[in-house]
Amino acid sequence: MFRIGRIGISVAAACVAANAGLGAPESVAPAAGTIGVYADSAGTQLCATVDQFATLYVIAHVDGASASGITGAEFRIEVEHPSGWTFAYNAPPDADIRMGNPMGLDPQKPEGSGVRIAYSACKEPVQGKIDLGTIMVTRHGGTPTHLYVKRHGKPSNSKYTCALFTLCDSPVYSKMCVSAQCDSCATQRASASDAAVFVAELKVAPKVR
Repeated sequence: MFRIGRIGISVAAACVAANAGLGAPESVAPAAGTIGVYADSAGTQLCATVDQFATLYVIAHVDGASASGITGAEFRIEVEHPSGWTFAYNAPPDADIRMGNPMGLDPQKPEGSGVRIAYSACKEPVQGKIDLGTIMVTRHGGTPTHLYVKRHGKPSNSKYTCALFTLCDSPVYSKMCVSAQCDSCATQRASASDAAVFVAELKVAPKVR
């Protein structure tokens, strides 16, 4: 089978401001868990090397107020250089509501991307993690790029312009901005405006003949 080379995927930190700086009210506690893109379903491999095709895993690591579980999530994944790449997102099959596509292929028009996921009952974590879907990646000659986990292009609540969780405190269902992921194996950092809370990097190595 012909191979278009190898794509190295490494995940970098987006250690930006606490939740107030990410668009949340100042009363929101900073420890809220994270939303990240990983190379393995366990959400442990921050750096990986794959072939032409790859499956990435969108995973919530819950913490603080979200530690017992969530009833929903809202976010987008912005692609820095989308040309030459295909990203197909599949929402978690057990979600009761799956609205939109998180993949943002035009950084200048964020309002066109974002996903809202909701569960009819509290979704409890398994070993501190909750599946938020997968991304099937195909390279068609694309150049290195970054993937940024950010707020939904059209936030459902103007007081929470951030990537967020909905908590299990029925009947209130409080919203909480996620924290920034602070592990690193690359050098890219999030921008200050429309701040990213997680950054993934796709690298292209020489072709394999």
